[in-house]
Amino acid sequence: MWYNIVRLVFSSAVVFLLIPLLRKIRRINTMNIFVKGGKTVARRRLPAIIAIAVLLLWQVFSFFPIENLFVEFPTATAAFRYNRVNQIWLVIEGEQSALVMYRSGNSEAQTVYPKSSLEGGYMLDLYPCFSNSKVATFEVCSAVVFKVNDCDDFYVRVVPHYGVEIQHITDNHGSTFQSVPDAPNVGYSTYVKDLEFDSYELIVDGVGYALKSIAFS
Repeated sequence: MWYNIVRLVFSSAVVFLLIPLLRKIRRINTMNIFVKGGKTVARRRLPAIIAIAVLLLWQVFSFFPIENLFVEFPTATAAFRYNRVNQIWLVIEGEQSALVMYRSGNSEAQTVYPKSSLEGGYMLDLYPCFSNSKVATFEVCSAVVFKVNDCDDFYVRVVPHYGVEIQHITDNHGSTFQSVPDAPNVGYSTYVKDLEFDSYELIVDGVGYALKSIAFS
């Protein structure tokens, strides 16, 4: 609720400051329409322009949260609850960020909340949250590697192929992969810092799968 209220307040405040400019535009429109035979349409344009401007600024503040300038959240879950109402499936803590996987309709979605460099709290997620991602397909599973924007955090997600049951999964970093009991199709996810593709290897049921065949462009 507060997430939407903040956007409405800041968008309206910016538009209020721009009203003198919008009134000048209105005068120009009035002169043009008067020549064509009427002022009524021009008088109705200012409220429409204000409404459109508020909606556009609302979208801008959604991609670049104004709260990140003066608010920190103690946990990634608290940040998620501030701007979303979806069911959280899984939270994975990284060194400079946290990955949150959640239900979105009948499917799954994920986002990343960056940590503040000042107090160590969490800021709201930015779009896009990943600077790059790559997919590798192996005999028993597919692996997706995500690199978080503006930091060295990586998240790895492994999804078994249809009909394949994975008993144990780790990597050569000794990472602990987490799953979602209520959503088995989501697979297994973990955090890895400074992942190097030339040396990184998944270990699925005792079998190693190297990722050196893929790399970020």
